[in-house]
Amino acid sequence: TRYYLKHDDGLAILLQAQAARLSGKEKIALRAFATLLSNKDAAFLGLRGLLQTALDHKNHKKALELAYRALSLHPKQPWIIRLVYDLEIEMRQWDAALDTLGKARAIKAIDKTRAHSDYGALLLARADDLALQGDHNEALSCTQKAHAHDPAFTPAALRLAKMYIDQDKRGRALKVLEKSW
Repeated sequence: TRYYLKHDDGLAILLQAQAARLSGKEKIALRAFATLLSNKDAAFLGLRGLLQTALDHKNHKKALELAYRALSLHPKQPWIIRLVYDLEIEMRQWDAALDTLGKARAIKAIDKTRAHSDYGALLLARADDLALQGDHNEALSCTQKAHAHDPAFTPAALRLAKMYIDQDKRGRALKVLEKSW
């Protein structure tokens, strides 16, 4: 079967893209989805098709790039902002994920409870990366923020206490553990 693409008929192109994708003709599907990008009425559908293909192939870098484009078109669409957030975490882009978490929380794409726990976990993940890079002062600062945000978050409390012990600040370590307890 031959697929003919006309730039002005978005629905027909989308159907061709989906049919090609379902029949395993990925190059044709990708070309059709890319063609949709130039159709102002169907550009988002093309973007979504390319995004799904990138996700299917576990090409997180490309998926994140496409998700950012989708988010710029529909900044308050919950599924898009959640996808951006998940991909930023997958790519270990902690600062971006923290920013996106705030936006997701603001539009209620992520509920309050999850946002609260994720915030501390993201700060701690960022602290771990900073420590691996040798930036121990900033790692300490992030760990302190994570602990201040939720003193009952055991991983943050334990890491902060260990950091204080490593700095021979046993009194501070004890206060952290007492506060967490």
